Amino acid sequence: MKLYHTNKSNSKPNYKFRYNLTITAIYLVGVILLIQLFNLQIIHGAEYRETSNTRLTRESTLKAARGAITDRSRNQNCRYYYKL
Repeated sequence: MKLYHTNKSNSKPNYKFRYNLTITAIYLVGVILLIQLFNLQIIHGAEYRETSNTRLTRESTLKAARGAITDRSRNQNCRYYYKL
């Protein structure tokens, strides 16, 4: 299969065929990407959103290993502190 056709009058390659082939390929890639975007956003959007929310919001309790807040002479500066 030839990728270009020669013009008989001046024997230069005619690049119109390559141009049309390239534009068609780019158009097809764009259509495929739009179909995939529709599939992800509209058809499976709620399912993926729920999966994302369960992965993002995890709660865990960590105990901090600290005591009262004091200054350098060991006097307590804060009335509200947690005793462990």
